[in-house]
Amino acid sequence: RRRKAWQFSNEKDAFPAVIWLLNRIAHALRQVKHEQEYYHKDTKFYEYDRLMADKSGSVSELKPDGVGLHGTLRSDEKVPWSRCETAIEVKDTWPALFRQAATYARCLFITHEGRAFVVVIGFNHKECAFRFLVFTRSGVISSPSMEVNSAKGFTGIVKNAVGLLSAPDAVAFGLNTVQNGSYFHFGTSTYRLDKQVCNRRTMIGRATIVSVLARCPQPGHSDANPQHASATPTSPETGPSASSRWEQSRQAPHSELTEDSSDPSSHSNSSPPDDPQTGPWDVLDPSTDVVNEPDPLPVDTSSWPDKIIVKASWLPEGRQNIEKDVFEGCEGLHGLPHILHSTKIPGKFYSTKEIFPENLSWSSALDPHINLTPPKPIFRVLVLQVVKTVGQSLETCESPYRLTRVILSAMLGHLVLFQRGWLLRDISSGNVLALSQPERRDSVTLSPTEGHDFELEVPEEFQDCFGICPDADQAIRWQEARQVMDERSGTYQFLSQATLEAWFNGAQKMHTPVDDLESFMWVLVWVGLKGFSDNNLDVKPVINAMLKGLGKRYILRGWCAKRNFSEPVHLLRPLIHHWRAIIDTHAYPILNLLGAHPDNPTREQDKILLHEIKQLSLAMYKAYLESGFKYLEGLQALGLDKVVWEHELTDDQKELASELFGFLG
Repeated sequence: RRRKAWQFSNEKDAFPAVIWLLNRIAHALRQVKHEQEYYHKDTKFYEYDRLMADKSGSVSELKPDGVGLHGTLRSDEKVPWSRCETAIEVKDTWPALFRQAATYARCLFITHEGRAFVVVIGFNHKECAFRFLVFTRSGVISSPSMEVNSAKGFTGIVKNAVGLLSAPDAVAFGLNTVQNGSYFHFGTSTYRLDKQVCNRRTMIGRATIVSVLARCPQPGHSDANPQHASATPTSPETGPSASSRWEQSRQAPHSELTEDSSDPSSHSNSSPPDDPQTGPWDVLDPSTDVVNEPDPLPVDTSSWPDKIIVKASWLPEGRQNIEKDVFEGCEGLHGLPHILHSTKIPGKFYSTKEIFPENLSWSSALDPHINLTPPKPIFRVLVLQVVKTVGQSLETCESPYRLTRVILSAMLGHLVLFQRGWLLRDISSGNVLALSQPERRDSVTLSPTEGHDFELEVPEEFQDCFGICPDADQAIRWQEARQVMDERSGTYQFLSQATLEAWFNGAQKMHTPVDDLESFMWVLVWVGLKGFSDNNLDVKPVINAMLKGLGKRYILRGWCAKRNFSEPVHLLRPLIHHWRAIIDTHAYPILNLLGAHPDNPTREQDKILLHEIKQLSLAMYKAYLESGFKYLEGLQALGLDKVVWEHELTDDQKELASELFGFLG
């Protein structure tokens, strides 16, 4: 049938036509496939233009122009992001559309954790053209601009829409079927989310998520997810039956557009009529329920404990085994996790390289007229790591004493890895975890070897491990640090002052253990002071300086120099003051060494440099750790080790606190 040329004066005029066309294509595909099963068999597109039911990581609720989802949508219904399969955005310029589409993609990534890619459909109502945008952890892929009013453009729109809608299953649509909502499937076991320790809600990059999981009750237990008993059949092993929910969601009834559907110009309501039956999402909780067909990770879980930590991270291709290499053989060592299993998620699209077509042409998404050469994308692989050592956020540390013990334990783990040849390069508040209960671990010592005369022995009362360094995504062999100076690694607030200054000046800098040790100090400052920064003029400047970067060490010096002890956070002053002085003593000699090192050194010159860096680093480990132990001894001796953040210091405690400086010399 001959189509009328599309022409719109504003965004809202275009909504009905865009939705009508996408539904027509979906209907035609169902006719072609007949009884074949495929993921989007009951997908429909709806004109939306109202707030979503949840924020999904955004500051406020967003309002996409259209949504694609399974089943029916009532005219006044608010949709949660967990139900949304794809978002639709209409704008009059491509740069504005790209920016808004990226916001929707981020929400979908956050909602469907572990998702390989997200599709957003964009329509430019001035050009009457579509673009299909595929967002990945390595960047965004855009189809060409395809005009509805040209035969070539219309054909391209149909091909792209059919390609999107023809995905045979959830995996082909980029969804992670090892994790279904709050459930994780490993071999014959199913674990359920207990809490999240860390969630880096980024769209591009590693997007690391660390979660604590609890094993679901085994067959024969009557308490298997009783909260779902009235809504869905329950399996003793996995709680609500994954297969039954999968079948229920796939059988959601739908009413299709008929062959004589009207032209968009006369289509006043482009959404299909509401179905009178109740869809599965009216019964089940979209934030916790299984929405994809489960596909367990093939692994033997018979020796796994009832509680585990799972870390999911999109690591650069070629480094997907880095954490396995770093932590292998570290079971039982102080300050380090016990890794049970580490693997790439099975499936083609869990490597972003498989998503990007070959011979792509690159341009600036925000303004294609700008003559810029975008950086080559970093292809990434989704890696799942299962950890036996269950940790907690540092925010659970109830006192200055416990927070310091946790950080010192993690620092000892860092020393163990340095002795084994590794440097972590990303010490942050999210990459140091507190153990819920202290554990007895193998003792850590620093003995004179290979010409080094440093000795360190951990006092007996501090042999118990209180915290761990669980993250080695950015780890390198420290002696190879000069070879990767063009790489930037670390979390902004916790970077050493020298690293920040190099970055701001566009210079390269070799990352050394001294930089990581300074980061431990900033973790102590951040966690200790952050809770008091909103209404405390004393600590707020320090936190603001950390967020801005440059000059933070000098702002901290002023805070440390004060001698008033009016709140528990002030008990940290003596240790932070001492650690800051240690940095001044050890960081500058290394900077001088690096500055004097030739650009094209001989092998012997490199060997001498690494030897001197190791000497200075070991000296700083010794100084940091010994002063930390003295500080803890001081808290114990003065009876201040039981002081918690929430309680104000008594007059006697304030007087005693000033004596802590004496313990550190």
